[in-house]
Amino acid sequence: MAALKFFARSIINLNRNLNCCNSNIKLLPLTVTQVTKRWASFKTSPVYDENTKYTDYEVTKDPEEWKWVEHYLPPSRIPEAPKNLNETFPSGWKPPREEAKQLPYFIARTRNHMIPVYLSRTQRGMRRVTKIRRITGDIIQLEADLRKHLETILGKNMGSQIIEPTGTIKFRGDVVSRIREWMEAKGF
Repeated sequence: MAALKFFARSIINLNRNLNCCNSNIKLLPLTVTQVTKRWASFKTSPVYDENTKYTDYEVTKDPEEWKWVEHYLPPSRIPEAPKNLNETFPSGWKPPREEAKQLPYFIARTRNHMIPVYLSRTQRGMRRVTKIRRITGDIIQLEADLRKHLETILGKNMGSQIIEPTGTIKFRGDVVSRIREWMEAKGF
């Protein structure tokens, strides 16, 4: 691209210099609009033509043909989570259990039925923070239980932050898998 600009500028300058000195010699009939056409805006684009240049289509109401179209459309809603607790899924996904609702706190699943535990990496990947979202109920008790569990597993003190209005808890470090295991054991 830079070579094209350089080449075009050099030809334009050459034409100017030759036209000043000798009006009888003309090298190329190159204008500035031809060079800048590549970076044109929508105002310089051609006017919209009629539909004669475009492919034709037909509307069908035949259910046999429509079933192939419906196959490619995204689902209009997310299906309900399976209720069968004995079923094992290849992805490792487990449905929530009813006993989790008896605790003084509750962590709701996302709209895609996933556990809301996320890892945030900042400062060029050096700072890792684990976030737990969608918490209702006694968030302080949940933080105390999680902190106790993590400190016994890791053998060190865990830094945490409670954001009560948004229902979020942050833990210092990458402890996503350990929190997810704890949540699945509790039935969330």
